[in-house]
Amino acid sequence: MNFARKLWLIPLLGLTALVLSACSFSMAADVTPPPGAQVSTVVTPRPQPGAMDTSSLYPLVAPDPANGAAIFAEKCAPCHGPQGLGDGPQAAQLPNPPAPLGQPDFARQATLAEWYAVVTNGNIDKFMPPFASLSDGERWDVVAYALSLSTPADALQRGESLYQENCARCHGESGNGDGPDAAQAGDVAVFTDQAFMAQLSAAEMASVIASGQGNMPAFGDQLSQEDIWALTGYLRTLSFAGNGAEVAQPAPETTPSVEVSGTLTSTTATATPEVVLGTITGQVTNGSVENGEVPAGLPVTLYVVENMTPVFTRTATLDENATYTFEDVEIDPHRVFVVTVDYAGATYGSDIGVFEQDSTELQLPVTVFEPTQDVSVLSVDRLHVFFDFSQPDVVQVVELYVISNNSTQAVVPANPGEGVVPFTLPEGATPPQFQDGALGGRYIQTADGFMDTLTVRPSQGQYQVLYATTLPYSKKITFRQTLPLDVDAVLFMVPDGVKVKSDFLQDSGTRDVQGVTYRTYTGAQIAAGGNLEAVLSGKVGGGGVSLSTSSGSSLAIGLGAFGAVLIGAGIWLYRRTNRGESEEDVDDEDASADEMEDPQVVMDAIIALDDLYKEGELSEEAYHTRRAALKARLKALLDEEEA
Repeated sequence: MNFARKLWLIPLLGLTALVLSACSFSMAADVTPPPGAQVSTVVTPRPQPGAMDTSSLYPLVAPDPANGAAIFAEKCAPCHGPQGLGDGPQAAQLPNPPAPLGQPDFARQATLAEWYAVVTNGNIDKFMPPFASLSDGERWDVVAYALSLSTPADALQRGESLYQENCARCHGESGNGDGPDAAQAGDVAVFTDQAFMAQLSAAEMASVIASGQGNMPAFGDQLSQEDIWALTGYLRTLSFAGNGAEVAQPAPETTPSVEVSGTLTSTTATATPEVVLGTITGQVTNGSVENGEVPAGLPVTLYVVENMTPVFTRTATLDENATYTFEDVEIDPHRVFVVTVDYAGATYGSDIGVFEQDSTELQLPVTVFEPTQDVSVLSVDRLHVFFDFSQPDVVQVVELYVISNNSTQAVVPANPGEGVVPFTLPEGATPPQFQDGALGGRYIQTADGFMDTLTVRPSQGQYQVLYATTLPYSKKITFRQTLPLDVDAVLFMVPDGVKVKSDFLQDSGTRDVQGVTYRTYTGAQIAAGGNLEAVLSGKVGGGGVSLSTSSGSSLAIGLGAFGAVLIGAGIWLYRRTNRGESEEDVDDEDASADEMEDPQVVMDAIIALDDLYKEGELSEEAYHTRRAALKARLKALLDEEEA
């Protein structure tokens, strides 16, 4: 059993944050899969790369590249290299080359917010993990440092001189928009405005500098392209703590990368610490049957990961009590440990574990499930259908399935590599693009849609599939889709102005998303094999949320386009949690759910509840109790609307 099959464990890391919270560091959330790794066949990740809308992202305080430099050296340099050129010592082990963050042509196209989203969500398709162990501020710090790598120190000095000569009189000496000529110039950009700067790439700034904008004159005839790039590099530092210039990447000829290796050599030249050995044990239980047996002799594999890369594996077998033991395991504070068991066609894993300080014992229990190929045990809690009319002659359709496995069995493929969960596409749709994976990889194309190859364990709302497709559109279209699974609730979102006619969907009013008004429609239950049908007509003006995709990148939408709706409608849940109320208060507030009369609000509350559970904020019992109450309320409201 090779290591590549096991890196499903990365999405599991969010559930093990509490295990690591007592440590002074946290590598467990930042493990890079080895070459050929595939996403979990057990635990389905939340939407990952690009799974947030970046247009509203910005740091609350100025990022500190000096702090980011240390984080980059520990977390990023092993793959991306100390200069960010994609030549780290672990780069050769990856099937895809790491992004060349330090190359100017690459970095100039990026915004601070976009790189923050990648650091937050990861990009499993490219074997980059989400860095959940970093705080929000640390993510902004490391992104600020990464963006500085492409601008040498001498270019920054040149940029500062050019700024003072050409820009300071309007934009102010420090970029605050308070220069002596600011009032006369009118609307002056403020380069210390975090919300403004987080959305700007160097390429965008260079375009404005060269061509002018509004009352700002063009400088393309006065400045060389090299000068313009130097100026954009300096403008970026104005939004950083301490102006960030002192931590910008030095020119290679003045500070060769060998200095880094020299530092490492001096560190490793210290006395070799005493090796401490520990023992890892665990109980394997059958989650499908109470007191169910797990056969003796099953192979158990221990994986040891250090500094984002696998160190070694060991194997053992289950004894007659369904327990295992790994003795003489070297204890290292930089190592994390995971145990997996193959059972009945699926791989199951423990939580991520670390040895606590002064402890030589670590327990990593594993739960396995009986297999089934019966997809009728699955139900779609919510099907979100989002329509984007930003491209001519087509409408892009984004669908998000939130699915529960209501049984005590895991839905597994009949044979390795075969499909598990079927999905159908709307009639006339183009091949889908996915938030995580691709056809021919995780997903298998079928005559009317596709199948997902992931195993689905018993869970409530934790298995999610997000994809986009397009349909031809010219003023009117009949949307028709056969649903292969039972669906509890449907949510349509269309830009306001588009008409929707359907015997099934009810108008639920409008919502504002990123400054654009969308009209929502909700529908009640649809049995497996039933049709979702609606007629869409009308013309949409400019604007709206673009859900663009490309063959070279993952779907850039995730839940981001719904973010404003979900957070706004579910704010009562977040506020309650932030006040530090106990889990018992969740049960005490069932009356609040009963008072909610809008099905959309109840849907949003369920989504918010799911997020809280995944973040470890709720116990399993409180989560299931609250979720059941909300689902019951949602069903009652939808039944009332249908009646």
